[in-house]
Amino acid sequence: MTKLRALATIGAVSAVLVGGITTAAAAAAPTSSAPPQDSAVLVTQPMTVVRFDVAAANAHGYDVRVDAQGRQYVVPAGAKTSAAIEAVPENKVTGNCGSSWMYYNAIGHRATKPKYMANFNSGYQVTRPTIAGNWLMYFQDKAGIGLITKLGATHGTSYWNDQETTYHSVTGASEAWVSTDSWVELNNGAICTSGGPSAATTLY
Repeated sequence: MTKLRALATIGAVSAVLVGGITTAAAAAAPTSSAPPQDSAVLVTQPMTVVRFDVAAANAHGYDVRVDAQGRQYVVPAGAKTSAAIEAVPENKVTGNCGSSWMYYNAIGHRATKPKYMANFNSGYQVTRPTIAGNWLMYFQDKAGIGLITKLGATHGTSYWNDQETTYHSVTGASEAWVSTDSWVELNNGAICTSGGPSAATTLY
């Protein structure tokens, strides 16, 4: 996955189509229409608070404070206690604001091109209602890498997901992952980032 994400970082993405992605090169038709025997792999990763939006926290009835170690935390506005409710973690601490996921499964082919298809379901479940978000999902097959971006990835609740069909020009191994640059903002101002969940399937 490290290599794949490095490719995505330098912008090696393919064209994005409405309702899915497509990769560039065409390939020979598969020798069999039977589905592969292997099953898709799901990886679920925790989401992590990385900082607080002070203005958003204040607007929703919270104060952002700093502890003796210089770490931010939030309390209800006007609270006299100094106990942290949700502290921003150190870089190696994960999973204090929820989890994110990526499901990805091949579903066969059709007569027209791009003809090889897969379904994905990606999203998050966090500890508080969200007020903003941006979700970036990468998809790779033998022909290249595609990107689907969802701006405003929030329903104003603690849960959000997106599910669509991707379209590919080739058969074979394919992988999908959520960028660790994906984030949501909780109603207490916490900025919560994805842990980069991934999944793999075989296009047929």
